[in-house]
Amino acid sequence: MKIEEKTELELEEEKHEDFVDSPERRNFMAALIGGATAAYAAGIGFVIYRYLSSGITDSAQLEAIKEIKVDGVATMKDNSYKMFKFGSKPGILIKDNKGELKAFNAVCSHLGCTVSYQPDKSRIFCACHGGVYDPETGKNIAGPPPEPLKRYQVVTKEDGVYVERA
Repeated sequence: MKIEEKTELELEEEKHEDFVDSPERRNFMAALIGGATAAYAAGIGFVIYRYLSSGITDSAQLEAIKEIKVDGVATMKDNSYKMFKFGSKPGILIKDNKGELKAFNAVCSHLGCTVSYQPDKSRIFCACHGGVYDPETGKNIAGPPPEPLKRYQVVTKEDGVYVERA
């Protein structure tokens, strides 16, 4: 009995002969890769859609909100502020050095960034592009903002402090 010795080249050729490249195999792989690509694209498309549509709300519904109660006003110190939501937009309630309350829309009129109050400088400031607003009136006094902040009316009732559209 003689054992046949095969060369390395012959062994390699045998491996290739076992591999069959059929149209069914190609179609299956194409469908698999196409399905994965479609699922990936759908996932990215959904994220983009949610990002772009997140700020869209019914304007009639927003206009229906006439007032909102702001909690925690009683504990505010003079020359301090509190952020609150008025519908889908941020608002800012400022208690000045005299203890008077003033409320404004906290969206910068330049590019829509959220503003904040700087008690040490007694100003409303937009950090995006250096916009400065007067905390007494909401008027734009420095930087690129083209319009003043929208002012809200502050009403004190028996059950708390409310901010209303002016």
